[in-house]
Amino acid sequence: MLKLLKYELLRRKKVLIAFGITTFVLELMILNFVRLQDRSSIFSLLFLGLLAIGLIAWVFINTIENYYSDFKKNQGILLFLTPIKGQSLVLSKLIIALIQIVGATLIFGFCVWLANGVAVNAGYTGLINLISSCTGMDGLEISMMEFTDQIRPLQGQLPVRLLVGEGVLIMLLDFFSNIMIAFTAITIGRTLLSRNSLNWLYALLIYFGLTIVLQFITGAVVMPFILTDIYHLDAGAQVTLKVSEGFAFAQKIILIDGLISVFVIISGFFVSSVLINKKIDI
Repeated sequence: MLKLLKYELLRRKKVLIAFGITTFVLELMILNFVRLQDRSSIFSLLFLGLLAIGLIAWVFINTIENYYSDFKKNQGILLFLTPIKGQSLVLSKLIIALIQIVGATLIFGFCVWLANGVAVNAGYTGLINLISSCTGMDGLEISMMEFTDQIRPLQGQLPVRLLVGEGVLIMLLDFFSNIMIAFTAITIGRTLLSRNSLNWLYALLIYFGLTIVLQFITGAVVMPFILTDIYHLDAGAQVTLKVSEGFAFAQKIILIDGLISVFVIISGFFVSSVLINKKIDI
């Protein structure tokens, strides 16, 4: 497994270098907008948003592209003629994806910290304060303060750290469930449908089909809980939802979503591994 992980990292060497250079250039642009301290400083937030989206998209696309390339002749002959089990191959891809998503998160956090630090050194309380002052968008900072004021009283009633931890965990599970759906679709297209010249198109259709089916299943499972809670509310009176009740409802949704994601990951892992072991035709 360690050799396979090393091989996966070496394959990505050029892409990782290009990714690092792109991120570095983008961060320089963000810091430049912050230092200008004028209306253009708003672009620092815009580029931070683009950086966050780009990091997630890059990890997803890079993981899928590398998995798909394993079924091409060059990589396929090198990889599948060695005694590597399908389970090890799929697991190595997931581990590398996890390393990449953790690394991307740390990079983004560092970029935000750096931009905020430049704003503080310029005499502002933070990046939001700088943008609000330089652009006249006082509502931005006021909205952030109002949101903080609304959340602060709930800290004694809600396990905030638990909610944040669960939110991060659910996002990771959803991310990897989408990766496993893509892996499964690619594996089916490149094994069961390998003799068809349009197997890549079938793999794409299978991916979207599985994604739609999963959304329907999730909705079908979650909807009864939503309808049950609505049923217990008195429609003829104004009802104030208690914090504890809202937290309990959120816990139900998080649990259901998490279990479905885990099921998708395990099922996709099993199906992909079995197909790779049983029917590879490159």
